[in-house]
Amino acid sequence: METKSNKPIIFLNRIELEGDSLIKLYYKRSEKVLQRIKQNDWIIYNVKLSSWCVKYSEKNISLIKELFSDIAEVSTRHLNWIPRPQLRVTANNIGKWGYEMPALEKREKSESITLFPFEMNGKKLIGFRYIFSKSQYYEIDKINVFNRDKQNHIWYIDANKFQLKKTIEYLLPRYTVKINSELKISDLFLRRMLLEQSYKKDRYFKSCPIEFLEYMQLHNYSKSTFDTYHNMVLRFLNTFKGHSISRINDFGVKEIDNYHKIWMQKNAPSPSLINQSVNAIKLYYKVISKQTLNLEDVQRPLKNKNLPNIYS
Repeated sequence: METKSNKPIIFLNRIELEGDSLIKLYYKRSEKVLQRIKQNDWIIYNVKLSSWCVKYSEKNISLIKELFSDIAEVSTRHLNWIPRPQLRVTANNIGKWGYEMPALEKREKSESITLFPFEMNGKKLIGFRYIFSKSQYYEIDKINVFNRDKQNHIWYIDANKFQLKKTIEYLLPRYTVKINSELKISDLFLRRMLLEQSYKKDRYFKSCPIEFLEYMQLHNYSKSTFDTYHNMVLRFLNTFKGHSISRINDFGVKEIDNYHKIWMQKNAPSPSLINQSVNAIKLYYKVISKQTLNLEDVQRPLKNKNLPNIYS
């Protein structure tokens, strides 16, 4: 969206969200516009709308026009435009909905912050880039969790597990913490924190036992298998909200089979997904359970068979 003066156009659109009247900024990607936005902390990124917004007022419209006058054209042509609601076709399975199987509850989506390793003056550090609000600047300065390199616009900490743990604990309530592929974390308590950050932690929530994760790490399971098995066991443990982990550890083949039967009736997962769950739970009981359990008796669903193509 370029004008004859080659300036990008910023379209303003008023929108109602949870009782607030906001102005949403639409514009074709422009680094100049983005940098100008980031220099003004009264323009807030709204996660639910996936865009930059300000509170609606005639004064704010005038301020936006003045703020971008040298680098962009600000248009109010679509200020009161209301998008047409879209019909969404969704998958559905008609089954036995009477089954109760409480699943893990996801927490609300949040902005992500990616941690990455780097070196500065010969020292190994972990850093990230993010623009905090003024109140958070004061808070960070007070509790002294991490430092800021103003020249490179990077927040950083020493590359050790104690500093990393404090940083992750500070960020997790507000943000989703991602890890750059070059940053390897072997500490299992930190890996578990990151793997379980997507879920609400109510009083019934049960984390995956460290002993199970230690076994997979000791036997050099791939990251993909490690993450999948952790997720499958976490789902299994938290399905039984009224039971402690020690009670679940006393389950037999019958309870494991019933868990998968109910899951199949309620959500119709693919056979491969159920088989992954069976593998994860069998390994869990092999590692954790003190009872003698004939895990070979755990039932598996038959895989779908693809019919061969018949050529004329």
